[in-house]
Amino acid sequence: MQKSILIVDDETDMLFVLGEAFESDGFVVYKADNGADALEMFKENKPDIVISDVLMPKMNGVDLVKSIRELDQTVPVLLLTSKVAVSDAVTGLSAGANDYIRKPFSIVEVIARANSFINYLKADRPAELKFGKFVYDPVPRTLTIEGQSETLTNKEGALIEIFARNLNRMVPTDEILSAIWKSPDIFSTRSLHVYIARIKKLIAPDPRLKIINDRSTGYRMVLLEEP
Repeated sequence: MQKSILIVDDETDMLFVLGEAFESDGFVVYKADNGADALEMFKENKPDIVISDVLMPKMNGVDLVKSIRELDQTVPVLLLTSKVAVSDAVTGLSAGANDYIRKPFSIVEVIARANSFINYLKADRPAELKFGKFVYDPVPRTLTIEGQSETLTNKEGALIEIFARNLNRMVPTDEILSAIWKSPDIFSTRSLHVYIARIKKLIAPDPRLKIINDRSTGYRMVLLEEP
């Protein structure tokens, strides 16, 4: 599987050197020289990892990390900084960065760290689920259709995952309640009805997808054929 990286730095030479090095290591490389452009590039390309300088025009690296974390909680983000104060590193890590690398640095070390983060994440990351026009990513609980993503609650995500894994198959109500609410009772049943209504609204942008109450014994999410 091909890896991808977004490199952000306002120093042209640094951007070129890092880009060449990662391309030589087999990465698809996206580059930006400021944080604002980098954020748009992140939304469009969803790279496997981000490496960003801290001090940049339009949007600095720390604010870029914060914006990325609003979209994706799991993608590794490494910050490059020439600052030496511990407080600067803490600020970046508190914003959601996974690690920081001080300049000057070894290119070999940067590539090794990037590969380590990607390999660790992909080893434990559940596969995305595709159904209809939607893609559901279980780790950040994001439901995406045509480039538009929404982060779901724990129970919404769990329900979507159950339905996506059992597309066109009836899932017994007790099985759903046991998986999500742990102990079926009248209160969890009422709660399920509320969440089913929410899921129906979430999947409404794809009119081929329907959730059917199967004779009061369970639910099915069905994918209808195109007319």
